[in-house]
Amino acid sequence: MGADHTAGNAFETLSTVDPLGLEKQVETSRRLQLRAAILDTMGLCLFTRPPFVKKPDLFTLFLKARYGWTLTFGDVQKMGLDVLETEREFNRRAGVSEEFYDIPEFMREEPLPPRNSVFDIPLKEMQRIWDVELAANVF
Repeated sequence: MGADHTAGNAFETLSTVDPLGLEKQVETSRRLQLRAAILDTMGLCLFTRPPFVKKPDLFTLFLKARYGWTLTFGDVQKMGLDVLETEREFNRRAGVSEEFYDIPEFMREEPLPPRNSVFDIPLKEMQRIWDVELAANVF
């Protein structure tokens, strides 16, 4: 995924995940990307997420009310996963694949003020984002 101010919006995790640490970064990114894919697919603004975070089954009610579909929340999660896989395949076909892409050297080596942080998550760790198990808890 490229720059996206919505999918990477992780302010809500500041109390549980250190933004400068290595712990839980991949899991948090995966969860937020899936959430954004679901909201985007349904045509919902990211700002509507709080009630869905509290009660994810609202998605199923939303789809039943609009389309008459009887789905489970697992079905809704699958829609988000399908969106991310479609984006990934598009990128692969366009020559932008995680197999050939790494974070630019300057992001790993040049400290970013004011915290003087660098991007230090290993590529191998970042590739875990595609682990199916990380999809289990979107909200």
